[in-house]
Amino acid sequence: MPPSNPEPVRRVLLHAGFHKTGTSSLQECLRENGDLLAPLWRVETLLYNPGLRAVTQAARAYSLGRKPADLGLFRAALVPWLDRMELNPDQGLMISSEDFAGHMPGVGPVRTFDALGAILAAFVDLVGQFFDGQVAFSFLLTTRGADAWLRSLYWQQAKGSQQRLDFVDFAARLPMAADHGAVAAKARALVAPWPVTLTALETVQHRRLGPAEALFDLADLPADLRASLRPVAPRNTAPPADLSAQFVALNRLGLMPQELKRRKDALRRATVPPGADMR
Repeated sequence: MPPSNPEPVRRVLLHAGFHKTGTSSLQECLRENGDLLAPLWRVETLLYNPGLRAVTQAARAYSLGRKPADLGLFRAALVPWLDRMELNPDQGLMISSEDFAGHMPGVGPVRTFDALGAILAAFVDLVGQFFDGQVAFSFLLTTRGADAWLRSLYWQQAKGSQQRLDFVDFAARLPMAADHGAVAAKARALVAPWPVTLTALETVQHRRLGPAEALFDLADLPADLRASLRPVAPRNTAPPADLSAQFVALNRLGLMPQELKRRKDALRRATVPPGADMR
């Protein structure tokens, strides 16, 4: 619950997903500008502070089976992370990791983002206790059109060795995960009255600071600070249309890992423009 007294509160702004919605670009922008943001916001991402990793790994573990014991381990992982944090009196806490939404759907048992709401609710409870109730939470979920999101997800998993489905069958397994609005509505009910904002990648990706603009909108940055922030190049841009299918075809051959990697690398060099970031 929000604090009941008028004392100053600590702002905590968490960007919790979703995967493949410009998160790499957003987090790279935070890393690039952490020094400029530091007077007002402590930035926490896996790129900027690997100490967050134990927390996000616990969130991912909970998403696999959604067992109460695993949610308890997530809560427990928050404690040492918070204990090591040094915040100035005027600093808010700005966090970005799509792993707060759990594992990426599509490989293994995960088919939805149903773990998100419970993860965010546990985060509110534990972090609220840490700051003695003097905290105001805001949550951001970056989203993407369903077809574009599913194709990006498919590409991400085709790069590995496990994905062997064609795209149509892959997409048919994940309709609930692709409905980001419905996922957000469930999460919003569990963290009310704290706000959960959805921002479509398509509305921010071409702004000066890219997807990070969605987070800075919520942070209400002073205009002069925002103008001073440094843009970064887009990350993980889309591959040629048929490259995912070619990678999946290779996955089906049962090749040894080194040979599979060699063939995929050769395909990349033949089809991807030099300098493109398609990790």
